[in-house]
Amino acid sequence: MPDVNECFHCLYGSGRAWYYMPWMADYEPGMPQTTEEFKAFLEWIRDTDVNGNGDPSDEVPLCFYANEMDYFVTWIANSFMVYPQGHYRMNKDNTITACYLEDTYKDALAFANELYKEGLILENAFSISVADLQTLGEDPKGNKFGVIIGWGPERAVMRGGESNRWYQYFTLSPMEGPTGERNAVFAGTTIGRGIGFMITDACKNVEAAVRFGDMLLTPYWSLSTLLGFKGEAWGDPSDETALAYDGNPAIWRDLGIPGEANTNSFWNQQCITCRTSAVWNSREAEGADVIMAYLDGDASLMDQAMSYASYNEMMKFYACNKALKPYAFDGDYNVPNVLYSADVIDTVADAEALIKTARQENAAAFIMGTRSLDTFDVYVAEMEALGVQTVIDAKLDALGLK
Repeated sequence: MPDVNECFHCLYGSGRAWYYMPWMADYEPGMPQTTEEFKAFLEWIRDTDVNGNGDPSDEVPLCFYANEMDYFVTWIANSFMVYPQGHYRMNKDNTITACYLEDTYKDALAFANELYKEGLILENAFSISVADLQTLGEDPKGNKFGVIIGWGPERAVMRGGESNRWYQYFTLSPMEGPTGERNAVFAGTTIGRGIGFMITDACKNVEAAVRFGDMLLTPYWSLSTLLGFKGEAWGDPSDETALAYDGNPAIWRDLGIPGEANTNSFWNQQCITCRTSAVWNSREAEGADVIMAYLDGDASLMDQAMSYASYNEMMKFYACNKALKPYAFDGDYNVPNVLYSADVIDTVADAEALIKTARQENAAAFIMGTRSLDTFDVYVAEMEALGVQTVIDAKLDALGLK
């Protein structure tokens, strides 16, 4: 049985940047629009005591944590090319390209290397844990991070933390690269469906297992396993006039407070759910008008905006609509999810594991400068030897295109 999650902002989640609004407001040239303007903004953070604590060297222009390095690479690469979250691109002629082998990928790495060697990226970003990054982000001596690359600002500052910095990071639109490319990562139909519940031949009561799985996919249990008990973590709308994200009457309301969790009352996302767009968008958008006005730049509304339990989802929903959706590339560039045939699945799995490790290790090395981009052609040959074409052929075969 499937795990269904048609979360709108998740479609843009694998390559997002978040800027610290108070610093951007003080930046006289205004919002950067190109890669060179973005670099200038980062240099301003590096060279100015923007947090005002008397230490001109404790600001970090750009950060991310090790496990989301791919998000950083994807965000940068999309200023130079169409680079889907899966690292492969489905072309209009029904061929598949390994994006991490293209010359435009090399150009993206060169730009990232330029940022790194000039001290504009957190030095240990490729090895730091999310907990250690959050510790830096919550430094009581002042904010440190100008731009956070990741799923959300909570990767580098605590969601609902005492500093309230989490509420002051807004989504940054993608930058226009030197050839005019300006793309927001858009997953299209490649996420939202997964296989999450399987009944094996060891099951002694298949009918009961089916009924149980079917129960978990109802709206009530989808919300309960995801969030917690009804009446504590979620509940009915505040009143009959309450509106949902889609502008229709709300069906349910999120009662959670950012940063607080009801221990042992929910499974987060470790259980199958049926969260269609209809379910997500029927949630009460409490305080939506205030939150949107705040996100549009009215800083005086911060305390009011952060008081609403809907802030996290409303912020991400609105941010993607405003800052990312206008630049989304065609969803058809994403290679559809496939099931490999039994005769190749082990070979492909082995190749994909080797390729992922090598791709990530080399990206980090190129960006940090421990490997010269002059060896990019050698890198391409090394990657091809790991079975890139085998993976591409298996995808095409599974799609009936080979």
